[in-house]
Amino acid sequence: MASTRDHEGDDEGKRRPVFARVWASARPFTIGALAGCCSATLMTPLDLVKVRQQITGESAYRVARRTWKADGLRGFYAGISAVWLRQVVYKGAVLGLYDVFSGAAAGGSETPAPLARLVLCASGAAGCAAVVGNPVDRALVLMQANYRSKRQARPYAHVGEALLGIVRTEGGRGLLRGVGATAARAVSLNASFLAGNTYLKEVICPQLFPVALVTQCPYVITVCSAVSAGFLSCVTSLPADFVKVTLQSQQKSGTGKQVYAGPLDCVRETVRTRGVLAFYTGFGTYVAKQAPMATLTLLFQDALKRVLHTFRSLFRLGVRLFCLFPNRKIRPQLLVR
Repeated sequence: MASTRDHEGDDEGKRRPVFARVWASARPFTIGALAGCCSATLMTPLDLVKVRQQITGESAYRVARRTWKADGLRGFYAGISAVWLRQVVYKGAVLGLYDVFSGAAAGGSETPAPLARLVLCASGAAGCAAVVGNPVDRALVLMQANYRSKRQARPYAHVGEALLGIVRTEGGRGLLRGVGATAARAVSLNASFLAGNTYLKEVICPQLFPVALVTQCPYVITVCSAVSAGFLSCVTSLPADFVKVTLQSQQKSGTGKQVYAGPLDCVRETVRTRGVLAFYTGFGTYVAKQAPMATLTLLFQDALKRVLHTFRSLFRLGVRLFCLFPNRKIRPQLLVR
């Protein structure tokens, strides 16, 4: 019987139109990208202050004050085109791959996979997405750092100009500068953020909140788990984020060589010259940006899933009502699932 149902399910999947199968595969990546763009747009000013604070070592207040005096409100959105492209490439890949990996790890059951498997799923998704998104991430850091190359007298205007400028001045290898630190940051952040959020949301928080409260406020578990996981991810990922920003924003010295040979050299020199606590430079700004952004990303993702589910249900209902009229026949396999 089970074999028969499997064959029927395979035949049903094959009968579905191509666009429905493509959308079913692309849906988690699209939702993740849109959720990332929405949350990143709101939190870009804090991220810009954090990046410039890590580069200059100044306080968040002085960085924000200098940025406001130089460019006004527009200055806090320097690199917004790179922010959006990064969210589409990186955040869409992370959230989409994590949904796919965690679903496969759960084996189709409604209960989540064990925490160790969730950590592996989040780490794998983050590592793959970090490699793909590193060129855009490098362009974003340079734009937020107000970087000028030797061939230009003004900062990069948009992400396309930044990517071309990197290739012209440093070659194709420049797009992958800091990829090791980027991957380390992505893994350290998402292993605690995504896996922690799933475990808190599905296992821990339902035991802490009464059913009546969850019924009245359905988002209370989502918010609490996202905020907790967001703060934890800040603690685990900021050192790697510091190394990534330092490597991606460095310029060549007078001898034509890079200041740091790689992530390990950057860690060693930072500890020697500035101490261990230097890796947590901008921690307050990072938490103020990362925790709300993590919460907003998951809330936007959950809301988009609900909206798409409602739209799909209404679409099916409309098609079925349409089929009730005479001489109106629509094949059932055209319904988007």
